[in-house]
Amino acid sequence: GDAYLLQNQGGESVSSYERAAAADPKWAKPLYKIAQVYQRTKNNEIVMDYLNRAITVDPEYAPAYKELAGTYYLQKKFDKAVEAIEKYLKISETPGDAKYQYGFFLVANKNYQKASEIFGQVLNDKNASPTALKFYAFTLMEQKKFAEARPILEQFFQKAKPEDIKA
Repeated sequence: GDAYLLQNQGGESVSSYERAAAADPKWAKPLYKIAQVYQRTKNNEIVMDYLNRAITVDPEYAPAYKELAGTYYLQKKFDKAVEAIEKYLKISETPGDAKYQYGFFLVANKNYQKASEIFGQVLNDKNASPTALKFYAFTLMEQKKFAEARPILEQFFQKAKPEDIKA
C-alpha cells in the first residue's frame, strides 16, 4: 500500500491496505493508512470512518487518535479534538509536538486556563516557536493575567519575523 501511495495510486493503495486489514482484523495500521489516503482527497466522512474503525480494532493505536484530533479540529469540533489529543498523549510513547497541538486545540475550545498550563510547560524550551508564545500570551490575557502576559509577548516580538506580527 505504501509503495502505491508513493506513486499516487490511491485506489491500488487502498486495495492493498484492505487486504492487509482482512489478513489481520486486529491490526489497526492498515485502517489508519486508508484514512490517510482519503485525507488527501479531503473526504472527511470516510477518514473519520476508518480512524474510528482503527481505534475500535486497537484502542491503544496512538497515531489514529492524533489524526482523529486533527480531523476534528479541521471540522471545528474543538471539544472532540481536545478529547482525542488527550487520549493520544496518554498512550503515546513519543508525543513530540502533540503537546503544542493540545494547547492550540484548548485555545480553540476556549479552555484558556488549561491551555496556559500546557503552554507554560512546553515553552520552557528556549527554542519555543513564536506562534506558541503568542498563543500562550493570548491565554493569559483571556484570564486577565496581563502582568504575566507581558514578558511572553516581549519574547514573541523578539522572536517573530516582522511580517508575522499582526495588529
